[in-house]
Amino acid sequence: MLLREGMDPTAAIGNLADLIRRLEGAGSAFARPDDWQAAQNGYLQVAETVEQQLASLFEDDDGTAAGLVGKQYRMIREMSASTPRPEPLIGLEAGRQAAALQRLVSGVTALRALRDREGVPVVLDTNVLMHYHRPDRVLWAEVTGSGPVRLVLPSCVLNELDNKKYADSDWMSRRADMAVRALREHRASLVPGSAATFADGTTCEVFLDEAGHVRKANPDEELPSRALTLQRALGRQVTVVTGDLCMQLRARAIGLAEAVMSEKYSKDTQRRKNAPEDEET
Repeated sequence: MLLREGMDPTAAIGNLADLIRRLEGAGSAFARPDDWQAAQNGYLQVAETVEQQLASLFEDDDGTAAGLVGKQYRMIREMSASTPRPEPLIGLEAGRQAAALQRLVSGVTALRALRDREGVPVVLDTNVLMHYHRPDRVLWAEVTGSGPVRLVLPSCVLNELDNKKYADSDWMSRRADMAVRALREHRASLVPGSAATFADGTTCEVFLDEAGHVRKANPDEELPSRALTLQRALGRQVTVVTGDLCMQLRARAIGLAEAVMSEKYSKDTQRRKNAPEDEET
């Protein structure tokens, strides 16, 4: 559910509410049983307006226009005077679409609520949780250059940590398990609408997927996509903190800010110091 750049969530909710009212009206447009053609045209005009408006509100089809048209839609387009009981056919399809838009309203309302918390929004890459000090022992304003910092953990990051706990590599598995255990200490506050507060004043919260969200197959594409969704919802710059060059480039390419995790917090600093330098070729 990616709002178009500059689209205010409150304005989007208002537009969706208007579309819902129009669909509900289209589903009860029969003045007489023989008014099927006028009702058909009226409904199709509203359905086309809905599709156009969704394209102006949202940048992707994930959770928005996708699935909005059901099997009854084609039957309505092909309706004729011999179509049995056309009124409930239009009413059911318009009602189904209105319910789908209402779910969108709920999703955008949840995104709008994200604006209520103060702080510089920072999304953490999975590798930061894996290969650097636990997040409640990092001075985040020092890492990002500004503060107070508001850490945001998309659910794709949490899922990736869980998956890595069962990796073939014992080293990776232990790292992931340690990261999960560190977050679990704050689980009472890591619920939607709330946030954990660390000693340096940094807050940490989870960012769950909206209903109907379809993740990208590559986790390295999903993370910046979710960060961009957050940025559009907040209406202000979001920073991705990572230790991975590829993630830095991905974030920058789609208009996100990026920051490199400080090596002073790396779990591998000593190992790197002891490793022989590669000869230049």
